[in-house]
Amino acid sequence: MNRRDAIRQGALYIGGTMISASVASTILAGCKSDPKVVWQPDALSVEQGNLLTKAVDLILPTTDTPGAVDAAVPQMIDQFLAKKVLKQEESDRLLAGLEQMDKDAQAKHAKNFADLSDEDAFAMLQGYDEAAHGENAVDDHFFSSLKYLTVFGYGTSELGATQHLSYDQIPGNYDGCISLEEAGGVTWAI
Repeated sequence: MNRRDAIRQGALYIGGTMISASVASTILAGCKSDPKVVWQPDALSVEQGNLLTKAVDLILPTTDTPGAVDAAVPQMIDQFLAKKVLKQEESDRLLAGLEQMDKDAQAKHAKNFADLSDEDAFAMLQGYDEAAHGENAVDDHFFSSLKYLTVFGYGTSELGATQHLSYDQIPGNYDGCISLEEAGGVTWAI
């Protein structure tokens, strides 16, 4: 396993934990969102931008900390696609997945994904998550990429790093092996 794959796998494991807690808090708080594209996508159509914005908002919603939309994660994903940061096969899989999300929403609810209620859209995301990470997981499911990019974009954004994670702009000594209690009981951005 190379360094890139190790980082990707680590982010997926951490992201799953973060996403589960964030999604649960959103459901319990009864948040209502209606994210729409307020930026001009480069690689995506406006409809795909609306879909992506709705999806990342449900994956990492705004609660008492900023969410993925606040941290401009949809724009980051669009730029990753436009600037060809992702491998071609991963880009193709992600774009095909976005198309499939709209097809599935049309088939089940006769609406585009971006126009679904949060409850219906969240139920669809749960189905994709189960297909990607559940007991009978499909290898290379598009939702794995979408979830990873959402968590990666959020965690590496200024808002995510400074307002969700603990952050020390000028850290002291590096102590690589300390207990969580010694670190203040929190996960650190750096």
